[in-house]
Amino acid sequence: MRFFTALLLVFSLFASLASAELLMTANAFGKGKWLFQGNALTESNVLNNNAMQATMLGGAIGYGLTERFDLVARVGLASATGYPPSLNNLSQSVYGALLKCQLLDEAVMPVSLAVGVGYYGLSQTVGYVLPSPSTEKYSGAESLFLLEISKDYLVFNPYLGLAYRSTNLNSALVSSTQVDVTLGTAFNWTEQSKVLIELTEQMITPGDQSHYSSGSFALGIQYKT
Repeated sequence: MRFFTALLLVFSLFASLASAELLMTANAFGKGKWLFQGNALTESNVLNNNAMQATMLGGAIGYGLTERFDLVARVGLASATGYPPSLNNLSQSVYGALLKCQLLDEAVMPVSLAVGVGYYGLSQTVGYVLPSPSTEKYSGAESLFLLEISKDYLVFNPYLGLAYRSTNLNSALVSSTQVDVTLGTAFNWTEQSKVLIELTEQMITPGDQSHYSSGSFALGIQYKT
C-alpha cells in the first residue's frame, strides 16, 4: 500500500512538471521567424506536500510555419527536494512540441487570441525507500490544449493562459488531469528579445485521488529573429 501511494505521488510530479510553463504571448512569430528561449521554473506544494519543492531548467526552439501558425519544441530537466519518507530521489525529463495558432490579433480586436495543442514525452527516475530501497524508471506522455490572450504595450505584453492537460504514466497504467491558469508578462528588452515572468496555479487530479493545487513561478529569456 505504501508503495502504491508513493507511486501516485510520483505520478503527480509527472503531471505538474510535464510542461507547466507557458512563457509566450498569444502573438504569432511570423512566417519564417525563429524563436530561441531558455527558462527556469520553481514549483511549491509538490505532491501536495508543503515541504517539497521542484526546480526545472529547460529551453525551447520555435518556428513560424505561416503568419498565424507556430511550432514550438520544448525540453526540460526537473529535480525535487524535501522528499516524503517513502522517497529519496526524483528526477524527470520532458520533451515534446506545441502547435499554436493565432486566431485574432489587435488589428481587429483589443487583444490577441491564440489556441494550441501539444504532446510531450516524459521520463522519470525515482528512488524509493519503502517498502525496500530501490530505483525505478517510468515513462509517460501528456496531451495539452491551450487558450491564451495577450495585449501589446510599448514596454511590456501581459498575457493570460488557460490550459487543460491529460497525462498517462504508461508503465503503471495511471492517468491524471489538470487545469492550469497562468498570468504572465513579457518585458521588451530589445526589439528582438524579451524577458518573461509568470505565475501559474495548477489544479491537479492524480488518478482517482482527490484534487489539489500547486503554484509555480517561471522565468524565461527569449530571442526572435
